[in-house]
Amino acid sequence: MAVRGAFIPRAVYTNSVHALQRTHWCHNVSSLLPFASSPILRRKFSITTPSVSRNVRNDSKGYTTAFALFEGLWEVGITACFVNVGSDHPSIIEAIVKGKRERPAHWPKIITCPSEITAISMADGYARVTGRPQAVLVHVDVGTQALGQGIHNASVGRVPVFIFAGPVPYTESGELPGSRTEYMHWLQDPPDQRAIVRQYCRYTGEIRTGLNVKQVIGRALQFANSTPKGPVYVTSAREVLAEEIEPYSLHQEQWVSIGPAALPSDAVRDISTALVEAERPLIITGYSGRDRRNPGLLVALANLIPGIRVHDTGGSDVCFPFSHFASEGSRFSTHECTKDADMILLLDCDVPWIPSLNPPPKDAKIYHIDSDPLNQQIPVSFFPAHGRWKVDSYTAVNQLFDYIKRDSSIISALKDPKYAARGAARAAVHGARVEKIASQLRLDDKDQLDAHNIGNLLKTSLADSTTFVVEAVTSAQTLYD
Repeated sequence: MAVRGAFIPRAVYTNSVHALQRTHWCHNVSSLLPFASSPILRRKFSITTPSVSRNVRNDSKGYTTAFALFEGLWEVGITACFVNVGSDHPSIIEAIVKGKRERPAHWPKIITCPSEITAISMADGYARVTGRPQAVLVHVDVGTQALGQGIHNASVGRVPVFIFAGPVPYTESGELPGSRTEYMHWLQDPPDQRAIVRQYCRYTGEIRTGLNVKQVIGRALQFANSTPKGPVYVTSAREVLAEEIEPYSLHQEQWVSIGPAALPSDAVRDISTALVEAERPLIITGYSGRDRRNPGLLVALANLIPGIRVHDTGGSDVCFPFSHFASEGSRFSTHECTKDADMILLLDCDVPWIPSLNPPPKDAKIYHIDSDPLNQQIPVSFFPAHGRWKVDSYTAVNQLFDYIKRDSSIISALKDPKYAARGAARAAVHGARVEKIASQLRLDDKDQLDAHNIGNLLKTSLADSTTFVVEAVTSAQTLYD
């Protein structure tokens, strides 16, 4: 019984904390809700720790946990909140109005979304494009469930998203501001709301007091922004959100995520040597393009070792330009290029091949570089490798590139004419593949349209800056071509 309308219940408190009167649906959401800043049980706290600055400010009146929540989101760099509000959000709505009125230039932009799947999908896309996590606000257990496949996409896509949901109030009879006032407050109280999404999140937490609301946000964002990145989920009840506290801030320079890890020197040597000595080296990548520096770096590596091939699998991020002669294009792990490779470097890739369809030769040397090389959230997942390292892909590829350029024996070996011949052969294969794709675009008078023709029509008709959202699953690989 989710609340989706334009009006929300208003709770009116009398002088007695146990006496609670209720009027239903009497105020529009644009009105300031009185209970969040009610003087009843107003609490003033003051603590000091090395990483916290608490100072009474002129605007401290009405400084609630809910207000501190949005202020904390802004302070960690979140500039947009995609929201779908409900009966757990009166203090949230009051904080939104107060913040937009008092500090419009320093407050997250609020985007109201018609459904939760819209909200998390927009935050997901924003994070993929910018590399910065944004926030999603949903309503109790039903709104959490309505995130649906969106939270799956963010989890397997390694996308940082901050999700906030309010559980139902935990007091029944007006013991605290924010206590239960509606029929659904009993029905929407599951034993463990966070369990609904826990297996898809890097972190789940609860704000139990306004005293550490920003610390909970900071910890959640540390997980969201540390590789492998992903969604985080935080809850807080109406009673907590209505608390008035002293304004405070954190020293954000102390709340950083985990920095990039590098390959050990022996791994750099072994992988570099294997790439150069292999007859048919292959790089398979899936997420490395999320770091915009990686495609250009992989191009430089491919130019340094003529004949190397790069296969892009996954499709969510362009990891290597398809126009480069080293490109094997994009496929969902089913490309034949794996079958003859004698050396394979897996780079930020969940599923490099399908073991029953296109496995590599048994004697191929395989090395795996990834922020999550064991696929820790996938119960059954094994792809053979002679070495695995949990490292940052850009850092690792930079190490390989620098080592190959500086090692005199490798530089001498690359002068062998066979490498130039491999590069020329690879360019010919790539050119033939591009021509084959182009030939499939030509239509005779009696030919029917197919995915090739439609994809080409879109490509030639729309601006280069166009963003394509591909939902044609069975035709996705054709459209990538």
